[in-house]
Amino acid sequence: MTPINFTNAESMKYNDMEVLALYTGGVLLWSRPDESGGDDKVYGTNQFVGKFIEGTAAGDMRYSTQGVYTNIPTQYVNAQNEFDWADVVSNGGSQRPSSFSGFMKLNHYIERIDHLFYTGNATSFESAFESCSQLKYVNLNDLETDKVTTLKYMLSKCTALTEARLRGFVTATTTIMTETFYNDSKLAKLDLTGWDMSNVAYLSKAFFGCTSLTEIVGPVYGISVDLDLRYSPLTHDSAMVIINGLAQVPKKQTLIIHATTMASLSQEEKALAAAKGWTLAQPA
Repeated sequence: MTPINFTNAESMKYNDMEVLALYTGGVLLWSRPDESGGDDKVYGTNQFVGKFIEGTAAGDMRYSTQGVYTNIPTQYVNAQNEFDWADVVSNGGSQRPSSFSGFMKLNHYIERIDHLFYTGNATSFESAFESCSQLKYVNLNDLETDKVTTLKYMLSKCTALTEARLRGFVTATTTIMTETFYNDSKLAKLDLTGWDMSNVAYLSKAFFGCTSLTEIVGPVYGISVDLDLRYSPLTHDSAMVIINGLAQVPKKQTLIIHATTMASLSQEEKALAAAKGWTLAQPA
């Protein structure tokens, strides 16, 4: 499957169909001829979002929602049942999404995401990219996420994903990270530089099934609840990113790490976790 990743509006052949591909402010959108002979549809979320308005110039972001099942919020749509992605994606646009919940969930076409449009009002990334079966690479570095509270299921079950760059993504407002990377069995590298996890209260199964994860780039800060990394054979340096990121906790918390990772740590390094009130453990 050819990656869908474009810098401008352009057409291409995809599975022997002519495709109008749009990459706007980091949002991957594309329309293709409807196989039943009907109107072209635009894909960018897990549902049809509108019909391309014929006769507009290449790169025009105007789409009609008339007669189309859509999950575009009504406030984005004018009286003529049209919406303009340019208005949504630009920093100066009048409409800025407050949620990316389910944004591309179950999208089986996208292989690469290099950025997203304006995220400054977003509070949720729950299931944003859940079960994107062809997604191999994500770069969401340095987005404005200081209002985001939940990353629940955000990249879960992305079974082709090998690398995710999420520098600065988690801030002091984030509280929920349940199953964020659940069953990402090919995920090998995570850039978590600058993550402030001081208010994250839910980390259950965040890294469940991440059996290829060896590299975590940091630093991270403020980890204060149990963390299970038993499936991930982290390198020594990656393990130290996590240990150095542990907060001083008032009651015992547990960090579970892979047996090979545990073997790479010195007694002095293990003692760093214990001094902060943590129990360092490995699977039985």
